[in-house]
Amino acid sequence: MALPANSLLDIAETHKPAKNPHYLRIYDRFFSCYDQEIKTILEIGVGDGECLRMWRDYFPEAFIFGLDICACRCFEEDRIRVLHGDQGNAQTLETLAMCGPFDLIIDDGSHRVRHQKDTFFALFPTLRPGGVYAIEDMHTSYWPGFGGGRMADNTVECMCALAHGLNYSYWKNTDEVTDLARTFRKHNHGETDYIDAEPSFFDLNVGSVHFYESLCLVTRVTRREA
Repeated sequence: MALPANSLLDIAETHKPAKNPHYLRIYDRFFSCYDQEIKTILEIGVGDGECLRMWRDYFPEAFIFGLDICACRCFEEDRIRVLHGDQGNAQTLETLAMCGPFDLIIDDGSHRVRHQKDTFFALFPTLRPGGVYAIEDMHTSYWPGFGGGRMADNTVECMCALAHGLNYSYWKNTDEVTDLARTFRKHNHGETDYIDAEPSFFDLNVGSVHFYESLCLVTRVTRREA
């Protein structure tokens, strides 16, 4: 994958996006080791448009879509298209899905728990194999004012649950297991109590889940070893 010589922080210094440098450092490390092509990007939450230009320069071959609840068509240019809509609206999410498939989706929108979760479940299937889905500002999972809280089914808990899907080969009685599962299954002499559970789309398609402070990156699996 061809990335510019400058780091994402260097490019951000030029455009001054309203994005925490903590996220930029993580993205820079993550994508510097990433071996998939990034051709189509969606960022939810446009703000002043500088993030879109930052991604444009960081991924020089990518086409970037932006979505914002405010009309931001003024930020459109070559390789950038901006859509007007509310991520809390199911029809808006359907419209976004039709713009895919995407290689990278960044949710920097309302930060409300319900919106983060609904958007993930609606748009993760639009990722190409090997694609990356980023949810920023996940600290709102702990804030009742954003729909989070200790007893809430918040975004952090939702992302944690994806780990069970990564391990479906060990709890589902199926011949469709990974090579690693074949190695370890010989140590299990009985069935699991998950035996009647059916893997969901997300169980079968989430390739990895990366947690950082207030940020989560989820990749879509490239293929399952048969």
